[in-house]
Amino acid sequence: MVKRLKVTEKLMAITGNGGGGEMVFEKGKETSVFYGGSQGGLRLDIRTRAFEAREEEGLLWARVEYALYSGHSHVSDNCMEVRICPREV
Repeated sequence: MVKRLKVTEKLMAITGNGGGGEMVFEKGKETSVFYGGSQGGLRLDIRTRAFEAREEEGLLWARVEYALYSGHSHVSDNCMEVRICPREV
């Protein structure tokens, strides 16, 4: 479960995603996250290929393309898009 989502012009960070680590996405950078579970831990390296964020008319939009690696092995290619808008009252 995501507890916190941080979006700036340069990066997106997701904290509390199940294993308790923080996933950080910043274009052209590599970061790591450690997932701990009952069967042991797993370190994943995140290579962010593209990141874009913008705010317009009360809507925050972010899109990230990234690859996950475990050790030196490629695990997956991923794309995530987030849209945040005001709650209608």
